[in-house]
This record gives sequence, C-alpha cells and structure tokens, in this order.
Amino acid sequence: LTILTSLKFIPQNYRTHIEISCSLSWLLAQIFHMSYYIGVLKKTYNDEEDLRMLELNKYKVKEIYMKLKTLSNIRFYLLLGIIRNFGDLLISCYELKLFENFLGTRPMGIICSIAGLLSGAIGLYQMFNSNPYYK
Repeated sequence: LTILTSLKFIPQNYRTHIEISCSLSWLLAQIFHMSYYIGVLKKTYNDEEDLRMLELNKYKVKEIYMKLKTLSNIRFYLLLGIIRNFGDLLISCYELKLFENFLGTRPMGIICSIAGLLSGAIGLYQMFNSNPYYK
C-alpha cells in the first residue's frame, strides 16, 4: 500500500479504507479457517467413535490401530492449526483495534508479538512436515 500510494496509484484518502478492509478480510479468513479446523476435528472424533464400535471380526486389530494412529496424527495437525489461527486472530484483532473499541483496553504488544512468533513457528513446522490429510 505504501508503494502504491507513493506512486499515486491509490489516493492517500483511500489508503485507510483499504487498510481496514484488508485487516477485516484477514480477520474473517482466520475465523472461517478456525471453524473449518474445528469441524474437521469434530469429524475425527466421530470417526474414532465409529471405529471403536466396529466389530472386531470385520477388521483386524492392527488395521484399527493404524486407523486410530492416523486419526491421532490428523488431530495433532489440526490442533496446531487452531493454535496458529488463534495467534493470527489475535494479531488481526490488535490491528483493527477491536480490543480498544469493545473491551476498552489495548493488550500489551509483547502478547501479540509472542502470538505472531508462535503462529509463524507453527506455520514453518507445518510447512516442512508432511500433512496427514494426504496420506
């Protein structure tokens, strides 16, 4: 935005509106992504319940164990994703000054910094480790 404003591509008076709309869309993206993760996490618990109800005659114990282990790996990935999204959500709320407007207080910058660092570290971990969804 700074470069586009300095090149006079975006007028200065529209810059604040664009910043607010970008931050708001980032906040909504984090909310929707977190709700998706929670929905998939709920589905894994339902799948585990179904696996536990299966008759042992149909499947071998080893197959059930491998499926439960896969569900456990998926849950770990999802929980990391929820934590990452919560950190990003905290940062986007800080940028939009939602804490000031609704709670009347502004959180410390160190809290948002730690949330961003944690979110970035989890993002790097997930980028370099394999996704259990694709297995």
